[in-house]
Amino acid sequence: GVNNAIQAAGRNQVKMQIGNGASAFVVTDLQEVPALLAKVAAEGVLTRVAVVLERGEEATEEAVAEAMEAEREDLLASALQHVSFALLAEGAPPAYLAYARRLDFREDKLERGVEPALALQMELSRLSHFHVKRLSESPASTLAVGTPNYYLQVLYAREAAENQSVRGAVDTRIFLRAVVYRGDCFLQYSAPKRLERRLSETYAMKRTSSSSSFSSLGEELTRAQESSVLVDMLRNLELEATRGAATKNNCMFVNLQAAGAVAEAAVEETLAQFVEGHAPELVRMSVTTIEVKVGDGRFVAYHTAGKRFKVERHSDDDHTGEGEHPYPVLTRMQRKKLVAQRAGSTYVYDFLAIFEELVAAADPLSWSRMGGSDAGAEPAWKATELVLNSEGVLEEAPRPPGTNDCGMVVFKCWMRTPECRAGRSFVLVGSDLSHMSGSFSLREDQVYCKALALCRAEGLPCVYISANSGARISLNDEVKRRLRVAWVDPACPAKGFE
Repeated sequence: GVNNAIQAAGRNQVKMQIGNGASAFVVTDLQEVPALLAKVAAEGVLTRVAVVLERGEEATEEAVAEAMEAEREDLLASALQHVSFALLAEGAPPAYLAYARRLDFREDKLERGVEPALALQMELSRLSHFHVKRLSESPASTLAVGTPNYYLQVLYAREAAENQSVRGAVDTRIFLRAVVYRGDCFLQYSAPKRLERRLSETYAMKRTSSSSSFSSLGEELTRAQESSVLVDMLRNLELEATRGAATKNNCMFVNLQAAGAVAEAAVEETLAQFVEGHAPELVRMSVTTIEVKVGDGRFVAYHTAGKRFKVERHSDDDHTGEGEHPYPVLTRMQRKKLVAQRAGSTYVYDFLAIFEELVAAADPLSWSRMGGSDAGAEPAWKATELVLNSEGVLEEAPRPPGTNDCGMVVFKCWMRTPECRAGRSFVLVGSDLSHMSGSFSLREDQVYCKALALCRAEGLPCVYISANSGARISLNDEVKRRLRVAWVDPACPAKGFE
């Protein structure tokens, strides 16, 4: 249709409204683009412009880049937020280019080769803090008229500005983005456990009747597992894992474009069933969030702890229509957890939550387990960090997790159990793998020694969680400062000495 529009345009421009504040213009010559953009900027009505033109010797990717560079200052002074180009040629796939205000109208590599409307629906701009590589893309099965049921892209992302505050903790993820045009591709999912129960019930009924529903339910179970967009996304993630993509904090995003015929309650139920039925796989594949955009809001399933996910509803901004900012890179705390996870262990501060969960599960009177909120009830678990002060004495020092400057951490804990209703205290000592690669120095030994002395003095049991890499082997910093090394380049000791 666009090729026909180009031919019909002759020397004239054809304007097509494609959304609120967005229009597409079919032009026949790249030289018309500067005047077109100047006119749009002067009118101040549109915020997004898509330009469609025929690819030729004078209309190439390089020529478009030069034209946009020449207009960049004027575009920055306008109200435009996004300019995209579709270069069409007979017998060849379209070439898509995009220029965004957030990049000072330089090319947005995230959207190269992606249809502008699809890039907007997939919210690719939210990946702006990462360098992104497209691993695969697939339109799913199509209808008779040729419209895909859904589009799916699998993207490998590595943080753009690498944060070296925690060694070995570069943020790498896989983002799976899907745009669904048929609601049943999402809603037809049924939790395996629920279908299995129905199969069992129907099987019991079949023994006394000639019902054929057993076979139909078996087909339903198979179809639910093979045709759901959520299951398809999970299988794609598993495929990339087999190819060696070692990533954490992977994210799944679904935009339901068939929102008019989809009830939000059904979307929430489907998402809840999916995370319930596939929680072990999701945790194994390091999926931390699953986001489903529907209408003016979105449902987000967060991985909380263990194999549990929590589903929440978020509302999009009424003015911008955007419900989320760009995905943030990992915080310092998250990087520390990542270091421990990659070493096959658990971050030392996370053991507190594990102990609390175990105590709550074992205590039938635990308020945290029963969801109670009695302000007068004493919790079943308490823990306070002990820090070595300047006088070499362990003292209580409540502080945020992850702010330790020593690889050995100590907690004084109290818990109430069914066997001891009055509660009991103990000391928990653990090594932090994220601090200096989990190695030990004299300071770590001193903290450990003081913790054991405290246990003996107060008659408390000691629980030690060990995850370390042995002694710290290096030259003492005090000795280093007294050496005058004849470096080849003092600014770069790696070049060696004379």
